[in-house]
Amino acid sequence: MSLNTIEFQEVNRENFNSIISLRVSSDQVDYIDSNLYSIAYSKVCPSLATYGIYCNDTLVGFTQFGKDPNHLRYMLAEIMIAEQYQNKGIGQLALIKIIKNLKNECKFDSLILTLVPENEIAKNIYIKFGFILIDEVIIEDELTMQLTFDS
Repeated sequence: MSLNTIEFQEVNRENFNSIISLRVSSDQVDYIDSNLYSIAYSKVCPSLATYGIYCNDTLVGFTQFGKDPNHLRYMLAEIMIAEQYQNKGIGQLALIKIIKNLKNECKFDSLILTLVPENEIAKNIYIKFGFILIDEVIIEDELTMQLTFDS
């Protein structure tokens, strides 16, 4: 599997029902918002776009990212891979592609995200990608991490 096998398609009429039907495992449900909530949120915060994540033309996940509505930086508001597609490296490839796409836009020099403290697996993946914990509260009771892009 390579980066070329991962594509993002904006949420639209054709993929909406499939995207809101995607589920993570029961032990991960408390770690993320529902895809339906994230899509609804994008309507009141239009700087955060919503996308289906496709691997070899199969819908495997969902993501929401764009300009942080409050600062001059990017925000990764959501990334999820459906339970049956997890542990195959798809999520990491999707994250690489998100980072690469945002770096290539060259509008801002960092990417921020939040996560629940109990989500150790995600936290360790983000650390592996160069994210660091920062002392900023975006969402109460969540950790905030930031990746600063190399020049």
